[in-house]
Amino acid sequence: MKCPKCGFDIPEGDLFCPSCGAEIRIVPDYNLFEEDILSSMIAEDEDKSEKKNVNEINNDKKKNKKSKKNRNKIVCIVLIFIFCVLLGGFLLFSYFNSFSYLMSSGYSLEKKDNYSAAYYKYLKAAQKYDSAKAYTDAGEMQYKLNNKSKTEKLLYKAIDSDPTYKDAYKLLINIYEQGKNFDAISTLKENSSNSKIQALFKDIVTGKVIFSKSGGKYDDDIELTLNASGSYDIYYTLDGKDPGKSQGTKYSEPIILSEGETVVEAVCVNTDGKAGVEAKENYKISYKKPGDPMVSPESGSFVKPETITISSDGGCRIFYTWDGSDPNVNSAEYTGPIDMLPGNNVLSVIVIDKHDLSSNIVRKNYIFNQ
Repeated sequence: MKCPKCGFDIPEGDLFCPSCGAEIRIVPDYNLFEEDILSSMIAEDEDKSEKKNVNEINNDKKKNKKSKKNRNKIVCIVLIFIFCVLLGGFLLFSYFNSFSYLMSSGYSLEKKDNYSAAYYKYLKAAQKYDSAKAYTDAGEMQYKLNNKSKTEKLLYKAIDSDPTYKDAYKLLINIYEQGKNFDAISTLKENSSNSKIQALFKDIVTGKVIFSKSGGKYDDDIELTLNASGSYDIYYTLDGKDPGKSQGTKYSEPIILSEGETVVEAVCVNTDGKAGVEAKENYKISYKKPGDPMVSPESGSFVKPETITISSDGGCRIFYTWDGSDPNVNSAEYTGPIDMLPGNNVLSVIVIDKHDLSSNIVRKNYIFNQ
């Protein structure tokens, strides 16, 4: 073999030229057929390798796609589960706070006489839904718990919520009737213009009897007049009996009260005979005897004639004598100034009022020498 670089004969087996040191490459004899086969095999291997790579890539893609689908399914399932939990919670919360649930719960508690717990259920429904019925039911629970002030407030809230809700009016009217608070009933009636609500007051007598004089102590007769606040008849008694229509006397003219203690009871009565609230006054009359007469001039000696004048309390009569005896209704009655009698005389004077009560006797001694 010759060196391809310097042409020097290279001994067999040497890998480098002894002359120039060039590397000697040993290449077998070239065979075209073998080269074609080899090229074909290489191409086939490359094609298989390429197909294998494509298949592997496609398989990887399929695996990745399937894995992604599985992940998406899991995410969807988790999201659906969370949504269902939230929806269930919301539905439960909505149900336990619904008007129907709160009211039915309150009703169940009320049936068990648990009025306090029932009150809070009704109150929650009332405040959440501004319900006249719920306010009324809450007020009724407070009424059963003997808390009338809270009851009234809740019932008025019910009326504010619905001015036509009859049950609230009915309970209020019942409370006021029991307490004889007819002023409150009158106010309640005046504040409503609804015809159905007005009908609730039809059989209720809201009028009051007004006395012309207050009860107390007096020293003379009383002329007592009675008036009604409204278009009602008035019935009264003076003996402590029920002044209603069955036992009372229908008032038609002033009542004259004389000496002693008298309890006057009176009531307004409607056309159906239903009575309202009773009014009562106690009168104690004790007559006072009239004051002593005032006589002028005073006792003394006189040298010329004098006229004598006598005065007393109004509404009284004056009687007198000249002989020293005690005067009475059969004695001479004073009607105007009287002449002084000559000589030594004693004038005795007394006052008698319309009740025949007498004053003290006043005596004057006149000595008149002509």
